[in-house]
Amino acid sequence: MSAGLAKLFDKAFVLGYALPALVFLSIAVALFGCPTTLCDTTQPNANPFADLTYAAIGVYLLGVVLLVINYGLYRLFEGYIPPTSWLTFAKEFHQNRLEQRKTEIAKLGQDPRVGTLIWQLRMQYPDCVSEVLPTAFGNAIRAFELYPADMYGADSISVWPRLLAVVSKDVQTLINEAKALVDLGVNLCALALVYFVFASGSALLELAGVALPFGAPHAGGSWAVVALVALAAAAASYRSALACVPDWGETVKSAFDCYLPALGHTLGYALPAQPKARRKTWEALSRQFLYGEVATLAHTSPDDHKEHDDGA
Repeated sequence: MSAGLAKLFDKAFVLGYALPALVFLSIAVALFGCPTTLCDTTQPNANPFADLTYAAIGVYLLGVVLLVINYGLYRLFEGYIPPTSWLTFAKEFHQNRLEQRKTEIAKLGQDPRVGTLIWQLRMQYPDCVSEVLPTAFGNAIRAFELYPADMYGADSISVWPRLLAVVSKDVQTLINEAKALVDLGVNLCALALVYFVFASGSALLELAGVALPFGAPHAGGSWAVVALVALAAAAASYRSALACVPDWGETVKSAFDCYLPALGHTLGYALPAQPKARRKTWEALSRQFLYGEVATLAHTSPDDHKEHDDGA
């Protein structure tokens, strides 16, 4: 329990969740004004320290809310759930783009640029066209999610929680910090979209002649301008998150490269030396993790465990 609470105060939480919450609430004050109970220092019972405490609690609670809905936001931005999953034209665009890029690379033959182009393509798309998603963000994540299956036959979704048991704390920190930058962009984008929807609705109501109970933006301007700025901020945040995905993906792939054998040993299975046989082992273990199919594999001996522990 204490370890779980500690994560709510670590660097990754502050950067990926508390900072977007602070930005969101600061903009809310700029748009609607500061509540008099918090900002009116002329009152005889005013307590700036208490006001600051309430503000910090508000930032923290909104950060926790973002943490809770994090999985859903990723699913939305990746294109797994509506409305992004309805963008079939976007999915077809990315599928066609992947095929075109592959064709262009094939035509280059022995051109020295081929290696760089292949590397860039593997950062942006999964290898198989059928695995392509409607968004560039989703395809960049899918590219490194499928890496363990392509290289080792290991299903990343089911193996990852178990792999974390053997990954060193330093590597886990690197992974969390790399993901925090993606979380920062995703959460800023989501919160900017909230302001865009609200400001767009307010602008339409104003256009229809409806008197708004909260009036015009406190900082000046119109709700239409706020909507445009929020949309631009959402687009910039999305591009920032997308740009940070490859670095996050590289840390995840390195964890599989370096610690997958250790996981097999920890589970008590002897990993074959031949790549094809080892691949079948991880395919069998993945089915066991996913579907409960008991893998009939060779186990390591107690001496093997002792040697491994001594070497560690």
